[in-house]
Amino acid sequence: MLFRSTLEIFQYLKDENPNIQLKMHTNGSARTTEWWRGVARMKVRTTFGIDGMSDTHHLYRQNTSYNTVIKNAKTFIQSGGQATWKMIEFKHNKHQIDQCCTLSKELGFAHFSLLNQGRDTAPVFNQKGQLTHVLGDYTGEKEFKILFFS
Repeated sequence: MLFRSTLEIFQYLKDENPNIQLKMHTNGSARTTEWWRGVARMKVRTTFGIDGMSDTHHLYRQNTSYNTVIKNAKTFIQSGGQATWKMIEFKHNKHQIDQCCTLSKELGFAHFSLLNQGRDTAPVFNQKGQLTHVLGDYTGEKEFKILFFS
């Protein structure tokens, strides 16, 4: 059976096992508001990767629109979805942690998750594997490689 969308896959899983608990991690920058309402109706717990406010989020989350992510998260939450705001702490966004946590509560997120995995210093690549910018004080001492799978 071929599926054309994530919603169809979720529905198939629910049909096969009505007691299944589905979870999804996303940058939240794609799809229509109707799609996000559908995910909420299916009770898929969703974690949105939002790494700061509008002026810092895009530095790590390449090719995403902060405003679109927030709009989609709002739609999901207002449609009954249970959402988590997951923020990765960097030097460039750590001054916004409290602001993000407060906003997450105001928007109705069920949880706020902060990750600090030592990602303060790293090169950032685009989808073609080209270096776009550097986070933190990267000196080039380590070699970074990106692998693309077809």
